[in-house]
Amino acid sequence: MSAVTKISELSLARTWYLRCRLEHDDCEQGCDQAYYPMRLIDVRGPSPRLVLSEDLKEGLSESYVTLSHRWSNFDDRFSLTQDNISQYQTEIGEEDVLPTLRDAILVCRALEVPYLWVDFMCIIRSGEGSLEDWQENGLAM
Repeated sequence: MSAVTKISELSLARTWYLRCRLEHDDCEQGCDQAYYPMRLIDVRGPSPRLVLSEDLKEGLSESYVTLSHRWSNFDDRFSLTQDNISQYQTEIGEEDVLPTLRDAILVCRALEVPYLWVDFMCIIRSGEGSLEDWQENGLAM
């Protein structure tokens, strides 16, 4: 496991994050809670899963973390495609998670941030409609 999984480091990061959110007006003002990308990864359950933000809009006032990852030389089994989108809405299995994504999920959970947006897992990379999905959702990057 990577260094990011050290409990003491994540605990300290959580303290800083909460202090920033609660005590720094500029930090809170910088958050645009009116915008949510089309898809998010819900990290609250035992296994992460892909959710449509429109299904969450009613009560969605929570933060999400973003992670951008290099797409070149990238194996489709570690990214969102038309072939796996239905499965990922149920569960993103451990075998489908790169170490970078695993670390991001651990950090979100430690910070108690319920949602994560990762470009290669939230924008369809290949298959029918992938170009249109990129054109619509690539701006989120």
